[in-house]
Amino acid sequence: MADMKNSRGLTGDGHTAGRGLRRRLGGAGLALLGAGSLMTLSAHPASAATTVTVPCSGPNGGGPGLVAAINAANASGGGTINLAEDCTYVLTAPVDADQNGTPYVNSPITINGDDNTTVTRKSAAQFRIFVVGGYGRLTINQLRVTNGSATYGAGIRNFGTLNLFDTTVSHNTASQSGAGFGGGINNVDGAIATLTRSRVQNNQADNAGGINNSPSATLTITDSGVSKNTAAFDAGGIGSGTGSTLTITNSWVTGNTAGRYGAGLRTYGGTTDVRGSRVNGNMAAEGGGFNNAFGTVTVTNSSIDFNVATSGAGGGVINAHGDMTVRGGEVRGNTAHSSGGGGLSNYGDQSGEQSTLRLIDTVVRDNTMSCQGCLARGGAITNNRTLIIESSALTRNRVSSPGGTAQGGGIYNDAAGTASLTDSSVTLNIASGAVAEGGGIYNDGTVTLSNSTVRHNTPNNCSPPGSVPGCTG
Repeated sequence: MADMKNSRGLTGDGHTAGRGLRRRLGGAGLALLGAGSLMTLSAHPASAATTVTVPCSGPNGGGPGLVAAINAANASGGGTINLAEDCTYVLTAPVDADQNGTPYVNSPITINGDDNTTVTRKSAAQFRIFVVGGYGRLTINQLRVTNGSATYGAGIRNFGTLNLFDTTVSHNTASQSGAGFGGGINNVDGAIATLTRSRVQNNQADNAGGINNSPSATLTITDSGVSKNTAAFDAGGIGSGTGSTLTITNSWVTGNTAGRYGAGLRTYGGTTDVRGSRVNGNMAAEGGGFNNAFGTVTVTNSSIDFNVATSGAGGGVINAHGDMTVRGGEVRGNTAHSSGGGGLSNYGDQSGEQSTLRLIDTVVRDNTMSCQGCLARGGAITNNRTLIIESSALTRNRVSSPGGTAQGGGIYNDAAGTASLTDSSVTLNIASGAVAEGGGIYNDGTVTLSNSTVRHNTPNNCSPPGSVPGCTG
């Protein structure tokens, strides 16, 4: 199995302790140390908030006008900045040494766009579009954020609180010799980001092509899409790190790609809740739709479909050393090549490491694991730790190895695996190859059936004969 402990794509932000403090304060909070005393200058001057309209052009307009408006709002302790309809605000140079195209947002600031309002970078220099300081709260309405280029968070880098409404973050790039994170958005350790009716699309990064949700950060996505983003290594759409919280509701994660793990989502050690959403059409080497390592994940009334693992396990899902529950919805039409689990793969790759996958009221269908002349296992599911299936159906899945050996059209249960099926069915699954065994279930470990059926599978229901009590034919 691949090394699932590689977490760089989910945790990196690269700031050192000293520079990290300045970035979090956004250059506005300065501490003066004396003998036995500490004096702190406020990050928010006590002044009235302002409302400014920045025209599309002219001496007070365009990109320079936006920069000036953010500075003025910070100086006033917050404010509202209204941008012109059908206007592109062009940033041509960074405003500081931290790859920022606009000043740190250090106060509550709202930026309102309108139809086709865009803020973009046009420069050979690398810099991101927006940055939110640790004391800042940035709310963006109806804006396009494009063409940023930085190591971390090329579109937006958030140390504080970020709220996006009806906003598109697209065509931004975070790259630096494999150490770039968050092509569209980088939500830094401890920060809070909320996306509503927004899109993060066509961004690219070394890791976390769309959004990087760093350790201990909180990311909430509602009625939004994360699509067509690319990561050279891990997490094409969204990467979420240790201790983080990720909530996705009524949204879609589609068409993302990753060179290694988790094209749609890669979570590492955090808590993730996906509801009423779709993870669809993503492609990675392993874990095409969803790669969970050491995290706690709940997927409810959602669809994980038509994802691809090109050279490893888990066309739809890899759950590695994690705790994952899929309740309701479907896992369908996913494909894995070269390794097991067309739909889902549940494993721990070191002795003693637990991994639990639960399927409750879920349909797992039309998934495929195929390779030429290889040992192919688990058309729907491979398991080498704990698999719990309740009130679910596994049907029309296929494991195929022309010229090779195919085992477990529905389930392949490894020698270290324990699988239990309650009130469930395994039907019409197929294993095909020069040697084909266990069209329904191939069991090298322990499988128990409780009020469940395994029937009408090809070439047989369970293999080896007698390995699954209660399964015949």
